[in-house]
Amino acid sequence: MAWAAVQIYTGNIFVAVGVFAALVADSIDEPAPDWRRSARYTGAKAAAVLVMQIPYAADQVLNRFSQPGMGAVTGSITSVLTGRSQFEFSKSVRDLTAAIEFTQGMPWHIPYVAWILLLCACLFALRFHRDRALILVTVLPLVAAFVGYAAFRGGLDRYTFVSLVPPAVLMMVLAVMPTPGSKPGQIAGFVALLGSLALVPARLEQAAQWHKLPKYRVLVRASRKIVGLRQPMRAIQTAFVLPPTTDPTFIYTILGGRVERSSEWVAVIQADGEVIYRRVGGS
Repeated sequence: MAWAAVQIYTGNIFVAVGVFAALVADSIDEPAPDWRRSARYTGAKAAAVLVMQIPYAADQVLNRFSQPGMGAVTGSITSVLTGRSQFEFSKSVRDLTAAIEFTQGMPWHIPYVAWILLLCACLFALRFHRDRALILVTVLPLVAAFVGYAAFRGGLDRYTFVSLVPPAVLMMVLAVMPTPGSKPGQIAGFVALLGSLALVPARLEQAAQWHKLPKYRVLVRASRKIVGLRQPMRAIQTAFVLPPTTDPTFIYTILGGRVERSSEWVAVIQADGEVIYRRVGGS
């Protein structure tokens, strides 16, 4: 199941690594490890992964490896290994902590998330150092993601880190909570549950505003006007600020418009939905 998650989204590899490591560690008996038994378990897991990759390998062969697949991932790794780029650990920390803050703290700001994670990781390791499987499914995915995303050069969004949030939350909760199963632990768990439920209304209200684009109607109305000219445009621009990931040409092309580099016209959409046409090199 862990590898199926990787096939759905490559970013889940970090959690899968933790799961695989925990399964291998769990197969080693102490104080006298049975390495032969552990090797059989590890081989069985590796074989399962290889079998699950057969459809992908067959598809690539049939298409003569023409499909890009994980181009962004392989390109980033190659760039770092060849020295064309360097690991960006500070950016990796910022992206990871910002995603955890957004997922768990929204709609509020949580300061010093990176330091909180580091402190909880230390407390967690001291407290549960004997439970190797638990550490491997919580701390290892976060460390692996920290290193992995430091090498990644593609664009990242908050959803990229969704699979890493449960290990992070589990680690932080277990690091500071009283012993699970004890009376203080039960009381603390009940209080935490009430606190979580109390936050739900504000989070739902905030979630209702996600990914809304107030200027969407303006873009649709203006795009219809531009398409009605039946004149290809070199570019579609806006006189107002859009979110950085918004493509103002998308609606225009969906409605049948054409964007051609050879065109000498650029359409500029105004805030009220009107359109100003500018000739490249002219007015």
